[in-house]
This record gives sequence, structure tokens and C-alpha cells, in this order.
Amino acid sequence: MWTKLLSVLVTGYLFLRGTTPPNTPHMSRDAIEKEGTLLDGFVASGPTWCKAVYKAVIGAFVGTMVVQELGLEGELSKFCPNPTRARLSSWSTADLVGFTCLVAGCLLRLWCYQTLGKYFTFHIAIREDHHIIRVGPYALVRHPSYTGLFLMGVGAHLLLIVKLWQCMPAPIGSHSGTFLVVGLVVFFAGTGKRVQLEEAMMHAKFRTEWEDYARMTKLFVPFLL
Repeated sequence: MWTKLLSVLVTGYLFLRGTTPPNTPHMSRDAIEKEGTLLDGFVASGPTWCKAVYKAVIGAFVGTMVVQELGLEGELSKFCPNPTRARLSSWSTADLVGFTCLVAGCLLRLWCYQTLGKYFTFHIAIREDHHIIRVGPYALVRHPSYTGLFLMGVGAHLLLIVKLWQCMPAPIGSHSGTFLVVGLVVFFAGTGKRVQLEEAMMHAKFRTEWEDYARMTKLFVPFLL
């Protein structure tokens, strides 16, 4: 139980770091150009609800796991109506893949924070002294922070949500895959539109310099995508 508990707490800390804006709001107010769409507002407010949901998931996971390990059958039914389907403290291949994705995604996201510094905001904005960053993860891809966010989401699903979902009674407990598919559709739809806005704004600002940078890099995955 202890290795799983430690992994959940460590990845939870990293996840919260990776969904917390690296810059305070006042640092974003000096943007000379800023996209104020409904999508931008939704994404900018995302960390608040995302962290709240993730904290709730961690609390439910840890609580259920502890009750399972203590063998409190009477209390277990309150946390896990279908306790025979998932032992939360055990490790599976999906757990290991999820843990790896979570750590990799969080570290990539934090690397992006560090590389962009004051230029990293949750709003689509260009600062007065803005310039194209070509170092760190941005030497290979133009939007590595979204790659990190994708890995974080998939990792959280595999490490936490799959087994926690299986605790639920049928038919809900049999459809964790549906939850993942819906989440991915929402993520790709929102991210795709946001990337289009970011690309258009950067191209309008830097013109040929941005075109040269775009030819040398991929969007999300080095050499592939």
C-alpha cells in the first residue's frame, strides 16, 4: 500500500504544480495583444476546477484504498459498492504506465514554465518585449506544454480513475473507457482551437520569423506531429 500511496501523493503534488499558473495575474496585464475569447476564458479558469476535481479524486482514491487495506467491510461499501473489482493498493501495468505518463507530463509542463518564464500565461497574450523562444522543449516543438497536459490527463486516468471507477456499481463501473474518450474529445477540441489562435497571433506578430520557426519544428511531438 505504501508505494502506491507515495506515488499518488507525489504525482498529486506534481499535477497541482503543473496546473497552477506560473505567473501572478498582474504579470499578464502588460500584454499589448490579448485574445479575449470565451475559449480563452474557459482555459484560463481551468486550473481552478481542474485542481478541485483532482483533489477530490485523490481523496476518494486514498480513502478507498485505506478502507480496503484495513478490511472495514461495512465502511467499504460506502466508498466502493463493487469492492471485488479493484484492489487500489496493487500495481498493474496500467498503473505503471499511468505513473510514468503523469511524472513525464508534469515535468515537461514545469520545464515549459521555466523556459518561457514571464511569457507563460494561461491567457493567449503577447507582451511588449515578446520574442520567439527556441530553447529547451521549444527547440523541437511549438506547444510542448499541451503535450505535457495530455500526458498528465492520460496518466491520471490510468493511475487513479480506472480502478476507482471500477469500484462503482454496474453499469457505471464498466464504462471508464467512455469517460476517457469523452475527456480526450473535449481536450483535443479545446486545445486544437486554442493552438490555432496562438499560431495566428504569433504569426501576425513575427511574420517570417515565425514561419521559419514553424518550418523547423512540430506542434506537439518532435519529428512526428
